[in-house]
Amino acid sequence: MKKQHEKDPFIIIALWILAGAMIGSMIGVLGLSGIIPGDKMMTVTSMTIKICIGLIVLIIDLLFIWGSCQPFLRKYIYDHGEATEGVIEYVREIPRPDQLGADEWTRKVRYSCTIRYKGNKKEYSKEFAPTHLTSKQELYPFTLKEGQKIAVRFLKGFPALSIIDVDKLTEGRLNETNNDRIHLVMIPSIITALYITVIIMI
Repeated sequence: MKKQHEKDPFIIIALWILAGAMIGSMIGVLGLSGIIPGDKMMTVTSMTIKICIGLIVLIIDLLFIWGSCQPFLRKYIYDHGEATEGVIEYVREIPRPDQLGADEWTRKVRYSCTIRYKGNKKEYSKEFAPTHLTSKQELYPFTLKEGQKIAVRFLKGFPALSIIDVDKLTEGRLNETNNDRIHLVMIPSIITALYITVIIMI
């Protein structure tokens, strides 16, 4: 299971790169075969590049929008969700780069957990988003380890929407989100504005 979780992001990235290479190759073949006239080849290539960059900008914007919506969704689940108990199947520590050599007790890390829980009489196994930056010392006496039981809260109508219902993790996530909120708004706005400016100028 661990290898599968570690490889999934790389597989997705590889598929996107492969798709881009295939589209580029197809355009090249169409141009060389004469299906796309030479005078229109540059126009088609330029348009394709603009569309691809536009899609990348759109994906980035959607990711940031989703991130900015997370606090409201989490609060709704916390206020209106159903409580259950899950079991941690897998835990991965993502240390802060400057903390790699720090003592394990005080080292700042994010925990990525896969938890199995039941909702509406159906069993789910979900990989939750990484926790806020914390340490074993800050979480003590609570610990995150495989096989441990943990509180989960889910939406009754859609059990796949769920959160880890642990006060220390909930408070830490809220504080971190409040600090990052301005970045979640400004970064996609700047990227989109730059993209629109470049498209107008070209």
